[in-house]
Amino acid sequence: MKSVLSLILVLLFLNSCDDGNINVISFDFSKAKAQSCNMGISGKFFVFSKQDQRTFIIQTSELNFANEVTPEGAPRIILINGTTDKVLYREYSDKITDGTICTAIPPVSPVVTKELLAVGGSIVITTTAVTSENATDGSSRITSYNHEIYFQNIRFDNGDNTQTNDKIAFGTYNTAATTPVDFSSLSIKSCSTSANYLFKTSGNQALNLTVDPTIFDTSILGTPKIKLIDGTTNKLNYSVYTNNVNQDILCSTSIPLPSEIWKANNSTELNGIKTGVIEVITNSIGNGKFQHTIRLKNITLTKGSVSFRLGTDYLFGDYTP
Repeated sequence: MKSVLSLILVLLFLNSCDDGNINVISFDFSKAKAQSCNMGISGKFFVFSKQDQRTFIIQTSELNFANEVTPEGAPRIILINGTTDKVLYREYSDKITDGTICTAIPPVSPVVTKELLAVGGSIVITTTAVTSENATDGSSRITSYNHEIYFQNIRFDNGDNTQTNDKIAFGTYNTAATTPVDFSSLSIKSCSTSANYLFKTSGNQALNLTVDPTIFDTSILGTPKIKLIDGTTNKLNYSVYTNNVNQDILCSTSIPLPSEIWKANNSTELNGIKTGVIEVITNSIGNGKFQHTIRLKNITLTKGSVSFRLGTDYLFGDYTP
């Protein structure tokens, strides 16, 4: 009799486990390294996070993972609509690899044993910058951005029942940042229409300096002349453009708008050290010509809430008008 009752209890338990129900409360994808497929292909881009035989897939616009830090307490929120912004949960017959998901032709094995499409809820993205520090020259650089993702009130419907989870961790998706080139070895360019606007270009990047032209006074030789960043007369911008730029483009009447623009902070004094300093030393090079060596000292460039430092003493270059 006891064995019969035990069998009945086991059968009842198995019957209560609906195969269509996604039971992910016990799953922790928070430490997973999310990856993407089809970058740059509109309508085909997606991000996935996997754990053994299970995966979540987010299909949404690549713009939702822009390299823009989200304000504290104000993450990016995308509503799941099942079409342009959708989430899939899959289980496979065996352990999966990156190739299993990103391959153009589905593999023979492992195969999908369960797939559920979310019918509601939100994708929540918190973006932070990853910074590297150089103790030797006092510089720092933004190397990448982390996008921490979780689902909020996500709802799955398999036709027989609905399950809602308050919060499920998806993992962290990392995107590369545009790192400034070393402009110090590049030649300084200027426009014939402006004596106080100097710049350097490399590919789609530019370092633009506007400075009070009195700093190029040729009556003062061999002695540092100083101007302080003020955002108007004396300013420095680091710009990234969609396409390559050069002297002709930056001196034209239709300069393209940059996709990124980092502005030097105004000069101040920090721990007794002056920041935002433009220094020029002028020397005669003969035949009535002069060379101006321009250095940028303790410059910090900022975009939104993110900053990086050029270094304590950055060589902008030698300028010969």
